[in-house]
Amino acid sequence: MDILSSPMPSGKRCSKCKQVKLPDDFSGKSSWCKACARDYRRANYSHDYAKSRNQNLRTNYGISQEEYDLMFFQQGGVCAICHQPETTIDGYTGKPKALAVDHNHETGEMRELLCQACNHLLGWIEKDPQRVRLVMKYLSKHLT
Repeated sequence: MDILSSPMPSGKRCSKCKQVKLPDDFSGKSSWCKACARDYRRANYSHDYAKSRNQNLRTNYGISQEEYDLMFFQQGGVCAICHQPETTIDGYTGKPKALAVDHNHETGEMRELLCQACNHLLGWIEKDPQRVRLVMKYLSKHLT
């Protein structure tokens, strides 16, 4: 078999490690293979939870961890809607998640801190109030 008749490998070259790999070794349109992307994330992931949390609060809500802690203290450490502590467990830390900073998505105005369940429910209510009315009508029809 000569070189012209041999099949060309159907692969993609990783721009990081420069190896030709199968298409399944890449995620989406990424130019890095999954192994290089994983190695990069592991090397650059910040294990300093407090630092990344503070950066997240500043970037997304314009507040510091101290301001969040003050809101948390003023609310007694519970959700502003259901008045219960957060029960959703964080997969990384194994501890309950922090209460979510509720905010108006149009104005960016912060409101209060909510548990994950109430935060998601509120998001659905704001997104589609007509559906919520229909759900309430349905529930009242089936109350015993």
